[in-house]
Amino acid sequence: MKCFREMIEVSQLYDISFKGQRFTWFGLRDQAWVKERLDRALVNLDWMEACPNTQGFNLPAIGSDHSPMVVFSDFRDKKVKKKFKFEAMWLKYDSINEVVSRCWGRECGDRGFPKLSWKLKKCSEMLKEWSRKNVRNGQRRIQELKLKIGDAFTWRT
Repeated sequence: MKCFREMIEVSQLYDISFKGQRFTWFGLRDQAWVKERLDRALVNLDWMEACPNTQGFNLPAIGSDHSPMVVFSDFRDKKVKKKFKFEAMWLKYDSINEVVSRCWGRECGDRGFPKLSWKLKKCSEMLKEWSRKNVRNGQRRIQELKLKIGDAFTWRT
């Protein structure tokens, strides 16, 4: 290990930042489960200058004792306007009927397809607003559950 650390120092390598799982390996040692951050992504100064937006991600360890790692050399954490998607889980809420009825009942001057297009647009806007106020963030919940699955799996195998 000493030689390896010296090689990293002499080569002037740096550990990139990461998101996701804190530990990248788990195993049974002396009859106790141990978690460690063994896996790393190392880059030199030239890399850091050429790719300043490098970001590593440690994914949940499912089916292995090591977490897979993904490195993006030009990671941009930007907000992209998402396309509207109707979520089937919204149907569990009684208040969604009121939102759709209120929107669909609005009058607009156009006839035919422009009227339908306008109503669909307004309805999607109202449903997004309703969802923000009434429904817990589904994508955030999915990510939380993936992390829990990864943690639970690592302790059971």
